[in-house]
Amino acid sequence: FSSQWKDYPLENGVWISTNWWSRTFALTGKPGVIPLVYLQDNEALFRDTKGRKNLTQAVTDRYLEVGNRVANSGWVVDSCVEHHGLAKEDFTVIPVGIDTELFVPGEKSAEGAPIRICAMWRPVTPRRGSARLEQLYRDLKAKYGTRLSLEVFGETKPAPAVVDVHHGWCTQKEVAQIMSGIDVFAEPSDYQGFGLPLAEAMACGCAGVSTQCGGINT
Repeated sequence: FSSQWKDYPLENGVWISTNWWSRTFALTGKPGVIPLVYLQDNEALFRDTKGRKNLTQAVTDRYLEVGNRVANSGWVVDSCVEHHGLAKEDFTVIPVGIDTELFVPGEKSAEGAPIRICAMWRPVTPRRGSARLEQLYRDLKAKYGTRLSLEVFGETKPAPAVVDVHHGWCTQKEVAQIMSGIDVFAEPSDYQGFGLPLAEAMACGCAGVSTQCGGINT
């Protein structure tokens, strides 16, 4: 499909690239088409499970050369200023919105029932902190035992044995249902452009515990 983008029948309008690599296939050379990039993270920092960069320098430069830039947090802007020498005033920040009709507080753990702690489980993406989460859950289980219900959602890949409930791959509606009933949401990431899961959990009335991982701080 990406090879067909050059023939997309857009003559006037705004072409928004939301993934750094996708800028490679964006429309160019059409006077009526305005390019815009929406930075959800500093993707030039991304690494695969072997520690290798996900993007080449050419892909990074192609994305950041676009003058119309929108970022989802102040941290993304600061990171691009620090790592790529861009000017802070050349960005507009528009935070991610939360569907507060979907993500709503629900009934939490009853007195005497295990306290439910949940997190996103995403070991395929190292920066999401799966190793840190596993250690956290081991420490909590060793100290509190069955007084806690340690839960995850996300990848279908099996979770560590210490996890009590693995909800697996979930739709947005299913995530909202889980969060409406949990008590604490843990965010173990190294860094995140915005930190949407924690924001959604807080909209559901959960306590949030997080690393200082970028977007959450700004």
